[in-house]
Amino acid sequence: MAACSGAFKESEGTYHIKDFTLTHVKCMADFLYTGTYSAPKALPSTSTTATTAAITLDSRRDIDDPVLHAVMYAVGDKYLVEDLKNCAKSFYHSSLYHHATTVEAFLQSVREIYTRTTDEQQHSRELRQIAVKAGLRKFGVAMVSHECKSLCDEVLGECPAFGSDILRPLMRKMEDVRMGRRCSYCGISHPPEDYLAPIQSSFPTGLLEHECV
Repeated sequence: MAACSGAFKESEGTYHIKDFTLTHVKCMADFLYTGTYSAPKALPSTSTTATTAAITLDSRRDIDDPVLHAVMYAVGDKYLVEDLKNCAKSFYHSSLYHHATTVEAFLQSVREIYTRTTDEQQHSRELRQIAVKAGLRKFGVAMVSHECKSLCDEVLGECPAFGSDILRPLMRKMEDVRMGRRCSYCGISHPPEDYLAPIQSSFPTGLLEHECV
């Protein structure tokens, strides 16, 4: 009930939501009634959704739109709908790793995540880490391509924390390469995205704890 209190005009029976589009409000209502949500076949041309509207629409559009899921996470966070946050986070991960997603859509989703959430909450940190890991693993080369340079620079300018989050594991990886270090568990040199785990003080050599642990 926390999601439905505090902003009603009792005499009018209305609830004013100014931070999100009608599409996002409809998705939230769908989730509250059905436990899930999906994007409509046509999205309104707003600053939040204009870029993603160009993506080919198909029957699986709802799980191919990382921007929508990034915003829906913010909706759940603002209106204290924890299950919606979990659902949006799961859909966001799927949209990046299991379905076709353009680098433009990814960068737009990064903008939504880093401007609408903070790293003070565990769930928000996890969502940001999904984006950072995807940037390192899937979209790194494309982000710095000539075609995406302008958008990438724009997003990094608006979201400096994303640039910092991307740079940190890259620097740790470079230091291990420079020192000739390898993972003490599997003996390989891990990719940068595996350096998102915190440094473990139990490793006197400075090695990081990776996903193989």
